[in-house]
Amino acid sequence: MNEIKEAIAEIRHTKQFYVSKKNFDLAILALEKQLSNSWVPVIERLPKEGGQYSIYVTIRYIESGNIYSAKMRWSYGEFTWFNGRSLSSDCEIIAWMHETMPEPYREVAK
Repeated sequence: MNEIKEAIAEIRHTKQFYVSKKNFDLAILALEKQLSNSWVPVIERLPKEGGQYSIYVTIRYIESGNIYSAKMRWSYGEFTWFNGRSLSSDCEIIAWMHETMPEPYREVAK
């Protein structure tokens, strides 16, 4: 993730353009989108507290160390299952990622 942040900073501060401004802006946008769609360790930060929304999480079982991913709900500052129950005490969330909606399907003109 730091590599993407460094690439964005370097591209923004370059004084020489070998591509069009449009393509330059598209490259920045693509890097920023990749950055926002990546796993965030909970020790780094948590999602914004307000509201409720779907979120992906990486869960680690404390005793066995097994790791898996799941879809949960971020609800007013807390990770919960969709039935409203909290995570059991034998596991911990180690990372999260926003669920992003893909671009809508667009028909190709023939």
